[in-house]
Amino acid sequence: MSKGKVKLYSFDVEKERILKTHPEIKDIYDSLEFKYKFIQILIEYRMKNHLTQRQVAEKVGLSQQKISQIESGKVNPRIDLVSKIISKLGVEITLNI
Repeated sequence: MSKGKVKLYSFDVEKERILKTHPEIKDIYDSLEFKYKFIQILIEYRMKNHLTQRQVAEKVGLSQQKISQIESGKVNPRIDLVSKIISKLGVEITLNI
């Protein structure tokens, strides 16, 4: 590679390569899929509705800090908390098993 040039990789292609060649990583990835899908849904809901974390927190009866921790992946909310949040926000989540 010539000096100053950076080789770019497609995230999706690289992710699929890693998941196919490392079953132990795939197991961990699969176990975290619901958590990160929920985070994505929560953030997208907030952005789509032009809401701050504080406004979402007030709607669902939590602190802004707790919403921040959930969105950043620092906490792993229990299913009853996830259920409360989606119910209060009127969001629908489909779970395929």
